[in-house]
Amino acid sequence: MVQTIGLEEKVLMIKDSTEFRTRQPRVCRDSNYVNITFEDLEMDFKTMSSNRKLVDTDVLLNEIESKNGHVFANLGVSASLQVHYNGKDYQVVVGQIRQGQGFSDNVAKLISGYIPSQFLNDPHGAMLVEIAEEFLPITFGSRFLCGKLENGQELPKPYTAVAEYERANPFILRPGNYALSADRRKVHINGKEMPGNPRVFYHSAVNGVQIVFPFKLDIDLNSLEGISHAEAEEKQRKTAHLRHAEDSPPEKGFLKTYLNKQPLYLLKTEKGRLTGEVSCFECGALAEVDEGKPITLSEAFAPAQEGIITVPNISFARYLANGSR
Repeated sequence: MVQTIGLEEKVLMIKDSTEFRTRQPRVCRDSNYVNITFEDLEMDFKTMSSNRKLVDTDVLLNEIESKNGHVFANLGVSASLQVHYNGKDYQVVVGQIRQGQGFSDNVAKLISGYIPSQFLNDPHGAMLVEIAEEFLPITFGSRFLCGKLENGQELPKPYTAVAEYERANPFILRPGNYALSADRRKVHINGKEMPGNPRVFYHSAVNGVQIVFPFKLDIDLNSLEGISHAEAEEKQRKTAHLRHAEDSPPEKGFLKTYLNKQPLYLLKTEKGRLTGEVSCFECGALAEVDEGKPITLSEAFAPAQEGIITVPNISFARYLANGSR
């Protein structure tokens, strides 16, 4: 049973969806690099969504390798977070019900988001915002744990208006190893190589291109129960959780962000591949998850051909049956 922690009913943040603007990416690639530039015209979220539709894979492949490139509906960003705990490796994913673009599903997916105009030249910065908003280690007293990069740069703290942040022993994001299907070429934005060693995949089902950053997540899960509260009684200290946040459907143009009542998924990996073992970290302990039905993985885990992924999702059973890529 998932423990409630007093934050589930609070609105963590409110966003005005009408303020979102972005531009369509144009992608060209050669034998070494993927180069992304942007069209001049800005578009709102509704226009961007209307552009997300099936594109023929042969057309997509021919155009990205042509001089003029291929114009996608949008540029997205994802984080592949890998965490080591008690001698085992795990991939961090979130559960999400998705609607639109011709299909609906309930998937385990990477932490992801759309990139607004102000971050188009800095997708790495956009990714840090997404991690700060979605990846929520919760410590004693319902505090969110702070995060940093290995160079000391602090991640944003988006929810200070409604909750405190625990500053002791912050989690650290370090460069990770890429283990998902993708275009293996290095990624450039406007001719400049991007930091963080990201890769991209092209999603023909929605005509989207996704930049994925691999991170190694250093977090002392065993210490989350009482980072600065060692005097607490044991029954009080076992309150550590790994949760995530998600937006409610828009109401009158506004998105409300809530803490998801369900924990994050931790998918066990060996040599970079999922093993089929699914766990969560709840109430200060790791526990296997029995969902009662098979888990569906998002398109990021599906096989890619020349970096192109054609399906909206993939069953866990099919992923395991595919073997090494």
